[in-house]
Amino acid sequence: MSARPPDLEVPPARRGARVRGATLVTFGAVALLEVLAVAGTWRSAEVPLVPGLFVLVAVPLALAVYWHGARILAYELAGSSLVVRRAFLSRRFSLEGLASAAVESDVMRGACRVVGNGGLGAVAGLFRSRRWGSFRAYLSDPATAVVLRWKSGACVMVSPAEPRALVEELRRRVL
Repeated sequence: MSARPPDLEVPPARRGARVRGATLVTFGAVALLEVLAVAGTWRSAEVPLVPGLFVLVAVPLALAVYWHGARILAYELAGSSLVVRRAFLSRRFSLEGLASAAVESDVMRGACRVVGNGGLGAVAGLFRSRRWGSFRAYLSDPATAVVLRWKSGACVMVSPAEPRALVEELRRRVL
């Protein structure tokens, strides 16, 4: 039995400045620490070579795997669900009870991360702000997002390449 293909697959927006910046800063900091570790290891004969080389390879490799898994690959409308597709972990949200869908800008301003990723590959996780309350974000570009609100009070934010087209499709199907 094969999985049913999505009714509509929407690509994510290009990675915005926040995501690109967080990714570059993280990879740059790890590269700098790696260089400093190598320089310190070569000066000191006390650090065994094999564990040192393992760390030099394992840390950047783990970071690259995490980055790959954090990226948002697509948003899918499948039946009565919105699926946020990621490399290792997809998330499905039922569209039943959806009260509104609107395009908003700068949605992360003033938001605090409760748990999740603040920008390495994507902005994803559970956040809280005065403007939105508690919400889940799955954003490649927080500058322009689609804010989905349910009658239950739940709030999810996504950043498709064409935000207005997704809102129109959701209005046509659900609202």
